[in-house]
Formats: sequence, structure tokens, C-alpha cells
Amino acid sequence: MNQGPSVPNIGRCFLCEQSFPFALGHYRGHPIVAWDIAVCDDCYKGNWDGIVLEHHPRLRRHLETKGIAIRLKAKGWLLWPQ
Repeated sequence: MNQGPSVPNIGRCFLCEQSFPFALGHYRGHPIVAWDIAVCDDCYKGNWDGIVLEHHPRLRRHLETKGIAIRLKAKGWLLWPQ
């Protein structure tokens, strides 16, 4: 039974706040389950070596509010959770 064109779900990047499609066949974002957020491909790939929290104070506040430990690597950048 044909139900018409599929409309993807739309996510919003926690870092840049841009919208991205997030549905079957249209995954342009990444759920970061450990932090209870989602980010777009551009932010995820653009921060592959770590997130500079000074550029993302909203993320710092979110992690602190959730009681999530902030562990910075040697350069002071936050790594994506494994």
C-alpha cells in the first residue's frame, strides 16, 4: 500500500541549532545518547578532535545541569563520548 512520499523527521543540532533530517535513509545528524543531545553532521565532523567549550557555553551548562562529568583532553577540548 503506497502511503505517499516519506517526510523525514527533523532534528535540531544542539551546537549550531540548525535543522537536519533524521529519519529512514536521511541521517544527517548524530544522537549523542550519553549527553542527551543530537548534533548535525557538520558539527560532529568539524569537531572530530574535540569540542572547544568556550565556543559552546550552552553545552557546558547542559552537561553540568545533567551532572555529566566534563573530561578535557590535553589541549583543553572535550571529546565525544564513546
